[in-house]
Amino acid sequence: MISLLMIFLITTNGPQANLEELFKKASKWRVGEAIEEVDSARKELVKLGDKSLEFIFSKKIKTTSTLKYRAIKYVVKHLKDKARPYIYRGLHSDNDTIRINCIRLLGDMKDSLSVDTLVDLLKKEKSKRVRRAIISALGDIGIKRSAIEIVPYVKDEDMRTRLVACIALGKLKNEKSIDPLFDAMNDEYFLVRESAMWALERIGTEDVLKKALERMKIKFWEELIGSAVNTAGAGIEMIGNLNLLEKGAVEAGRVVLPPVVQKNFSDKMCERRIKYIRLVGVVGGKIYEKTPDDSLVIEARKYLILLLDSQCWIARGYAVRALGHFKDSRIHQLLEEKSLTETNLFVRSQYREVLETK
Repeated sequence: MISLLMIFLITTNGPQANLEELFKKASKWRVGEAIEEVDSARKELVKLGDKSLEFIFSKKIKTTSTLKYRAIKYVVKHLKDKARPYIYRGLHSDNDTIRINCIRLLGDMKDSLSVDTLVDLLKKEKSKRVRRAIISALGDIGIKRSAIEIVPYVKDEDMRTRLVACIALGKLKNEKSIDPLFDAMNDEYFLVRESAMWALERIGTEDVLKKALERMKIKFWEELIGSAVNTAGAGIEMIGNLNLLEKGAVEAGRVVLPPVVQKNFSDKMCERRIKYIRLVGVVGGKIYEKTPDDSLVIEARKYLILLLDSQCWIARGYAVRALGHFKDSRIHQLLEEKSLTETNLFVRSQYREVLETK
């Protein structure tokens, strides 16, 4: 069937028309009855080798169409070695769209040979769009050392660049990016904060768990109450009792704040704690699966269990969800018992969701 189609196209329209028609078919939605037609056209483009590549990189690489890019990606992936020179030429095009598509292709191909080239381009690049494409491609390629070049962009002035940088660092899982990602969890934009958390969950090491625990216990008090807590807590911290430090911080906050705003203050502090509760649950649960007796995991579980009795219903709800990541019959039994006395609807929904998940 394919060969007859090829013969017909070549004899009636010539080689260029043949490639144009094949590419058109290869760029259709690959659904339903079109699947066979799309697959056949893409395979024929691969068979034509250099002719297809010359056609694509001279006529089609400038596309902004997702469907056309999928067709290009298919051909390039199957002609990887032959396609590389075409892609490298495209990296130096005057057109940003062409450059971005070529960069994306290197990422989709997971072309480790191109990492140094992309890093050099990143250092010199002026266009925000192209920089984001390079950062994303480095993340997709997956060479850990490239994370060092991406870390500075977590603090870039452009929100989208910060977002892409966090996602790339999550894919690379380089522990040297942990501290910058924790900083990004305080970004003004929700998507950046969530991407930073996702990245830290992906890295998932003991260092991530340790730093998340530290922040869950102490850091947010200092940020939200200010100098009064720092002063009151300094002496307590010297004693080395973290729980006492937290209590001291609370009392210091109550002294400097009018009673009228105390509830709003407490709720705000509680909300700031949530992201660290979530992170401790996910990362602690992953480590628990491999090493249940890990001392940090034990500490994390104890602290999350204490939060089940928190006066803040938000903290209780997220502590329930966090403990759900620890697949342990004792935790399950504890949650069942605690659920019987919970009155807040949100927290009850978290108990129900966790207890129903096996």
